[in-house]
Amino acid sequence: PEMGRAYSGIAVALANMGRRDEATGYYELAMSHIDQMTEREKGRTRGTYYLMTRNYLKASEVYEELVADYPFDEGARVNLVLGYFYGRQMERSLVAARDAVEAFPHSAMAQANLGLVAMYASDFETANPHSEAVLEMHPAYETAFVCLGLSHLALGDADTATASYERLAPVSDFGASLAATGLADLAIYQGRLSDAAGVLE
Repeated sequence: PEMGRAYSGIAVALANMGRRDEATGYYELAMSHIDQMTEREKGRTRGTYYLMTRNYLKASEVYEELVADYPFDEGARVNLVLGYFYGRQMERSLVAARDAVEAFPHSAMAQANLGLVAMYASDFETANPHSEAVLEMHPAYETAFVCLGLSHLALGDADTATASYERLAPVSDFGASLAATGLADLAIYQGRLSDAAGVLE
């Protein structure tokens, strides 16, 4: 019962399941036992706690320290990208995402982060190959398809964008929903409003 990292592990699992209120309670328990942790564990716990409570500036500061002290801590590098991203520091997020891929080229999460951050930073030429790299490792990684669809559309290739969403549709129920949304967005962009309505229905 004194093991703070166990509480933070439960909190992460709950947050990933969308049960944020429960997760917050376990993060509080983790923080109340932080004196039982190593310095590295303290940093990881504080970082995820600040991300969860939307204190993105503080989360970024914690992860900056972790990366400086433990350059090959994959979780610290991946979450530093998120801290910057959620804090709307897009240029810093993009640099951190590139650094994470350089340190962990075979990490699907690092590749996915770089693809998505590049897309949001309007660097579509970077977004596409990294999203494809994710799908080579994990063919059912839904958000990578969305990144491809949006990036190809932004580059003026509506046919490839459509194909990306069509590839996504059979992946999962969630994928089918994302694909429908993407195809509807594409139809709206092209002025095909009745088609968009039909897809959404």
